[in-house]
Amino acid sequence: MKRGTIVYLALALFAAFTILALAEGPPKAGTDTFDSIAELEVSIFNGPMTMIGVVGPTQIQRGQPKGGAIDTEMLALDLRGGLVDPNFGPLQVQVRESPTRASRGQIMSPKGDGFFPAESFFDVFVEIELTPEVQTTGPTGPTGPTTSLMLHNEQPIRMMATIHSIPPIENAYNSPANQTTVLLDRFGNRVGVIRHVQHVPAQPSHAKIKRELINVELMLKKLLRAHGLP
Repeated sequence: MKRGTIVYLALALFAAFTILALAEGPPKAGTDTFDSIAELEVSIFNGPMTMIGVVGPTQIQRGQPKGGAIDTEMLALDLRGGLVDPNFGPLQVQVRESPTRASRGQIMSPKGDGFFPAESFFDVFVEIELTPEVQTTGPTGPTGPTTSLMLHNEQPIRMMATIHSIPPIENAYNSPANQTTVLLDRFGNRVGVIRHVQHVPAQPSHAKIKRELINVELMLKKLLRAHGLP
């Protein structure tokens, strides 16, 4: 067989598989569990906006596809990381799905000849637990949280993405640019805000690398703080 014929057949097969992939419909109802990476731009206790990186598993339940739409719900979220707050020092951070408010969403496909790309959104409710690693004190006493501080939102964080597969691995969900979400403590007091969130379902290797990068960045920030550097 001539070289040109082989190349032509290879291209034809590639095109055929591409068409089949694009025409593939959505999977049946089920549950997806995957690693994920998130970044949250947060201010607590009227401090400066700080970017927090967290990594961990996410679990999503999908309903049966109906007329180009799939109802979804975030069943579980367990993202962990940390930050070095300029006022309170190192804080361990855990972001969890709210145990009292459902985070529901939908996947919608405008296509007539296949399902992807599709538009997806979630209205997310979370708990954010901040745990100080070191007690921070001032002349009149503690200047930051002395025990774990539990924050939550009562207005949903809208997260949106264009997705190309289910689960949507490496498709980034973002909150709208003009969205600011208030964070409350367990007494209902306003103690912070979230200005932007990005959440990315990730390959396990990607999540592992990001977790290591977060740990290295935290160590460097702790060293700088210990030496009085910004």
